[in-house]
Amino acid sequence: MRFDHPDLGQIPALRRLWRQAFGDEERFLDMFFSTGFAPDRCRCVWEGEALVAAAYWLDGALEERTLAYVYAVATDKDHRGRGIGSALMEDLHRTLTARGYAGAALVPGAPGLRRFYQRLGYRDATKIAQIRAKRGLAPVDLVSLDPAAFARRRSALLPDGALIQEGPALDFLAAQARFYEGPGFLLAAQRRGGELFGLELLGDLAQAPGILAALGEEEGTFRCPGGQIPFAMYHAFDGGEGPKYLAFAFD
Repeated sequence: MRFDHPDLGQIPALRRLWRQAFGDEERFLDMFFSTGFAPDRCRCVWEGEALVAAAYWLDGALEERTLAYVYAVATDKDHRGRGIGSALMEDLHRTLTARGYAGAALVPGAPGLRRFYQRLGYRDATKIAQIRAKRGLAPVDLVSLDPAAFARRRSALLPDGALIQEGPALDFLAAQARFYEGPGFLLAAQRRGGELFGLELLGDLAQAPGILAALGEEEGTFRCPGGQIPFAMYHAFDGGEGPKYLAFAFD
């Protein structure tokens, strides 16, 4: 096995592995590889000329420390059960530590993966709340925000210990979501499964019905800080604390 960063000519192989592992559409892959991807933020496992596993990360900030948000870890289905995924993550951790990252956060896509990452040193770090709402009678006043304005306003509403996800992470988010501001709240949202999905609602949660009315949606789900739903896991490289809140899993 060979561990390495990919080059741009290997993007087709990365896309094939991603489609096999996650089933995402080409449009989603176009968004990621044009906004969130960089070869030096990806580690791969090769057997000869064959790509057998890959993992990506996006930079985040926690106060003065840089953390990696690890994303889309995948092993080719014909090479699973041989410890390749664990070897990839160990290589990734060595790479991140050598570059001075304080730690790595990720959001497992299934309960079994949470156990897998626990064996690699990750521990539950953050929780979220998730609320359902139906369309209210009175729409709230909504203002659309560009990504830079959203990032500026968001910093004032985030809870203590939040992982700041900007740069390529914000670019990737902006390719798939829309940003809004209203009376006492800030929202990042997309349509998912035929209804509104709030990737993050900060501030006055009681405004959710009015948000749905303003956007012409009948029902929706909103993620917000707090709650009891396990979300991000964290592996410290420097012995320091991890984030207490992480919003964007890009799931």
